[in-house]
Amino acid sequence: MTKPENETALLTIPEAAKELRCSYNTVARLIARGALPSTDIAPPGSKRSRTRVPRDGLHAYIAARTTPAKPARRRTT
Repeated sequence: MTKPENETALLTIPEAAKELRCSYNTVARLIARGALPSTDIAPPGSKRSRTRVPRDGLHAYIAARTTPAKPARRRTT
């Protein structure tokens, strides 16, 4: 399976937040506590962080927290 050209391997924090439909701060907290993998692509010695979230890591985070649907209860009449 090939990925579309516009699908990047690394997401910015705002892009990850958009996919999760949550805030920037929520994604930053998930990264800070180690629940969501991230990488800093800033060059060594840089004063500013350039944090990115691997798309595969984001999908793994979602999959780990997804629960299967419960079967519907049958009504008895």
